[in-house]
Order: sequence, then C-alpha cells, then structure tokens
Amino acid sequence: MPLVTIKRNLMYEIEAMFLTPLKKIKRYFREQLTKDVPGDITIFGLNELAIGKVYGRWIFSILKPFIKLNVLEIGAGLGNYTGHYPDGGRIILSDVDKRFVSLMKKKYAGRSDIKVMALDITKPDNGTEEALKSEKINTVIAVNVFEHIKDDLQALKNCYRLLPPGSRLLIFVPALPSIFGSIDEAFGHYRRYTKKELTDKIRLSGFKVISVRYFNIIGIIWWFVMGKVVKAKNLPLSTGLFLKIVVPVIERMEKLASPPVGQSLIAVAEKE
Repeated sequence: MPLVTIKRNLMYEIEAMFLTPLKKIKRYFREQLTKDVPGDITIFGLNELAIGKVYGRWIFSILKPFIKLNVLEIGAGLGNYTGHYPDGGRIILSDVDKRFVSLMKKKYAGRSDIKVMALDITKPDNGTEEALKSEKINTVIAVNVFEHIKDDLQALKNCYRLLPPGSRLLIFVPALPSIFGSIDEAFGHYRRYTKKELTDKIRLSGFKVISVRYFNIIGIIWWFVMGKVVKAKNLPLSTGLFLKIVVPVIERMEKLASPPVGQSLIAVAEKE
C-alpha cells in the first residue's frame, strides 16, 4: 500500500476517534445553551447566556440576602438572572439596547410580575423616571454594567435619585485595571475597577457602602491569559463548560474565606 494512502487512512482514523466526537460534544453544548433562546441571538448573547447560567447562581448566593422587593435590574441583557430573585415582588428588567429589550419582552410576555423597559440610566427622561418611582423599587441590581458606562458616577447618582430611603444598590463589576486587555476592549469596557475607585464613586453618589468584596480569584489567571496573552476578542463558547466545572470548587473556597483579590468586585450599598 502506498505511503500516501497509509497517511490518508491514518488521518481518517484520527478524525473518527477524536475530532468527530469533539465536534458532537461542542454541538451538544451549543444546543443546550440555545434551546430556550430566540433564533436571532448573537455570539455575544450566547456567551452571556453560557456564563450567566454558571455565574448567576454564585453571584446571587452572595447578593440574595440583600435583595429587597421590588427590583430594578439595569443592563439586564437577556434577563438571565430573574430566576435568582426572591418570589413575591415586582421585577423591572431594563436595558439600553432595544434589541435586548425586544427579546426580553417576548421571553417574559406571560409573566405579570415582570415588566421590561428601555432605560439609559445615564440620562433617564422624566416620563421614565416617574414610571420607575411609581413601581416603588427597593433594590437596583447591575451585573457587569457600570464598566460599560463612560460617566458611571452620573449613572450611580441617577440610581440614588430613583430610590426611596432604605433601598439597596447591588453592583457586580470587573476588577483589577492591570488585567484590562483585548476582551475588555472588544466588550466596550471603559475600565476595570479598583476596590477604592468603586467604593469612592458609590459614596460620592450619595449611598452608604455596606460592603465591597473581591470575587473569583482564579478567574484572574483566565482573564489575563485570554486578554493579555492570547489577545482574544471574545470568550469561546467552551468558557461556559469550563466555568461549570471550575466554579463549584472556587465557590467553596471563597465561602471559607473572602479572597484578598479577584477578577470581579461585588458591592452592596444603601440609601439612608
């Protein structure tokens, strides 16, 4: 048998043994991630969905004790976190992107406890502001939102103005300017926060800071490699699967002791 034929047959065998099963696994996880999502979703939405499902439970295991009803979520995207909110209250899902607003309206059309609206928190118009105040919101939640806002201090001040005394502000943002890289740029991030910067801006907006803590110490390595070494422009779909395996381990570690540093920051504040 000619050597060329042997090499070709060997390549077919390798593909059958390894590449084909890997493609099937990738296709399976892609289908699992998109089975409840409208067909016009983008790759950004897929990544948000994949990471949101894994991260959501962990983030809200920390935030949930501080949530008061009713809730306004800023930058809700696809509305991935609604399943983590306490029952019995009103949920207002908002986003500046009208495409996401349209998708969420379809997704939650049958939910009387959920209202979806377009909102630019940097400059809410009078009608929107009055409508929000009438909802008697007691908690504003923003997960991975303020890093996308150029004038984040003004956005925080607007949150303060919308809330009655005793209400809470719960924020999750990327940390460590030193690991700002290509993915941050591709995602439209203006910044990654230091603990001091986030604390100072929350206080300057009028809120009393209850706590600011780091989150996901292991994620620093992942983000540094993807954004500073590989210089990726997006997170691969496999990120969701990777996090599904790794997150439970990190979560248990960080429950035992709050990390001294982390990929993200979680802040809890209150309007007195």
